[in-house]
Amino acid sequence: MNGIGRLFGIAALVAACGLTAWADDAPAADGEQQNRRQRLRDAADTDGDGKLSKDERRAMRQKIRQRMKQKADTDGDGKLSDAERKALREKRRARKKDRLDTNDDGKVGKRERKRARRAKDRADTNDDGKVGPRERKRARRAKDRADTNDDGKVGKRERKRARRAKDRADTNDDGKVGKRERKRARKRAKRRGRR
Repeated sequence: MNGIGRLFGIAALVAACGLTAWADDAPAADGEQQNRRQRLRDAADTDGDGKLSKDERRAMRQKIRQRMKQKADTDGDGKLSDAERKALREKRRARKKDRLDTNDDGKVGKRERKRARRAKDRADTNDDGKVGPRERKRARRAKDRADTNDDGKVGKRERKRARRAKDRADTNDDGKVGKRERKRARKRAKRRGRR
């Protein structure tokens, strides 16, 4: 199952579980994140063809790592000491806690952990125990599709709408959207003037 079927499945997952916790590591707002990503891509696209080659991607990742290292290197000696590494780890933990703490009570409760774990499991489409870059990108796209009012969150109505779309596409009621079902869903969307 790939293409629109996975997207319908992920849209339903995002709608049901609020995958915003796994969508990205940065704490910035979605629009700001997208702008920053686009600026990074534009800067890394040295040949100007609008696509990133393997070499351009490698150079971009190396540049990002260098920037992160520079930020973490507080004494400016070019190396990360144990104290700097520890501070970096703590900063990452705090950022993760902030992402997972959906009710803003300062704690990551049982429900929040369960929701995040469930969202991660559903986003892990190849069942390798990790949410890789492609899966993260798919989840982000599904979240963006489900977020019809562009507020950066998938609300109750949007979740309901995403579930209905998946249910409409899943004509044989097996819980998955297969190739034929995806094709039919695309045709229906074209007839309605959506995409």
